[in-house]
Amino acid sequence: MLCHLLLFTFHILTSSSLSVGKTELCNDEGTEFEIEYVTAGQPLYALCPLQILLDKNFNITWIKHDSQTEITSDKQTRVHQDQKYLKFIPADLNDSGLYQCILRNSTFCVKKLRRVKVIKHDDGLCYNHSVRFLSRTTIEPSLRIECPNIDIYVKYWNIKVKWFKECQPLDLDSKHYSALGKSLIIKDVSTQDSGNYTCEVPFMYNGVSYNISRTREYSISDIPNEPEAVMVFPTNNVIDVELGAPLTLTCKALYNGTIGLVWTYNETNMALYAEDDRVIMGFTEQTPTEDGMQYFMTLNFTKVIEEDYNRKFYCNIWYFSRSTNFYVTFKKPDPNYQGFLIALFVSLMLVIVIAVIAIRIFKVDIVLWYRNSCFANADQKAADGKIYDAYIIYPKKSTSYEMDIFALKVLPEVLEKQCAYRLFIIGRDDLPGQGKYFHRFYAYNILRRR
Repeated sequence: MLCHLLLFTFHILTSSSLSVGKTELCNDEGTEFEIEYVTAGQPLYALCPLQILLDKNFNITWIKHDSQTEITSDKQTRVHQDQKYLKFIPADLNDSGLYQCILRNSTFCVKKLRRVKVIKHDDGLCYNHSVRFLSRTTIEPSLRIECPNIDIYVKYWNIKVKWFKECQPLDLDSKHYSALGKSLIIKDVSTQDSGNYTCEVPFMYNGVSYNISRTREYSISDIPNEPEAVMVFPTNNVIDVELGAPLTLTCKALYNGTIGLVWTYNETNMALYAEDDRVIMGFTEQTPTEDGMQYFMTLNFTKVIEEDYNRKFYCNIWYFSRSTNFYVTFKKPDPNYQGFLIALFVSLMLVIVIAVIAIRIFKVDIVLWYRNSCFANADQKAADGKIYDAYIIYPKKSTSYEMDIFALKVLPEVLEKQCAYRLFIIGRDDLPGQGKYFHRFYAYNILRRR
């Protein structure tokens, strides 16, 4: 008998130590901030609040926190666990409390509490004010109200949702109201459409029918008579940008109120641009001006690439229920001919100046070269009617042999053969019987130099 008592005591101590050991090794994540609300008599799938559920190697256990009793997995039981969900089919007012979700595998354990609160409808109403979904909007041509948080219970494309306003059923076949899937469509919206809208969805579980309801309060107001924001830049601009150059675009808008700015490309926020850090969007800043408050936001390109020339970068403005946008696009600069034209003009002027100076200095040589070239007819007189370039006369009576050599050989050899001058030399080119007076008259008429 004593041996049995000792063995029983040892078994209890061992079990207690193992349980304590497990508790000590399990990471406690505390209590989930979000509360699961459910109306008494309606189903609830309470989701395990731990964020590592995607790892399928974990075993999931649900425990009622106040009693530390594990909840059954029997689906025929009103409250049972089904992997990551703790299901209440349906919920009862006594089910309110804390429920612990525990994830374990061979090397790790983590737990977190989920708070469940079961409520009942306010007196005389089909909803509870404290758990309504709140929405605000302005007058629009149409309004779409979705039945929230029902996707885990039913497939909305295969259900028929009933809609109520202030707990009164709506005629979904009227011109004003219609249903589309899990949504209520309201046409010709006015401020009179403000109110509490309740959706009721049928739900079947284990052959038993239930209803799931959600209520959303919509507050609809007139569009304020506010002036529109003025976009300073961009205004659907096309700007010249060099390929590979850095660039900063600054979206600027004027508005006497609060607005939001954002740069987008292809309807994607440039802050989420996944092309690397080549394009960086700044933050919205503001500064007062004489024309009102100026808002601006930068978009910085470390370098412009070829693909940017085919893109439109939009600056979007949001204020109240309005929005507008303008774009800027890039193009490569047109070829710059200014430098080339300046260089050409300077070169031409320099050539002209050099040519004028050369002509003034080498005028005679140029004329002689031309006359001796293939372009001129040597047998014809020049335009001035002169035949010879120079008239050479020297004393014959007292002349020496050296003078004859100089006048009749050296001068012709140099001036005529090398310099292309045409010389009239007395004693060589005159005719017999011509006197000195004839020579003077003749020289005056046929010679350029005497």
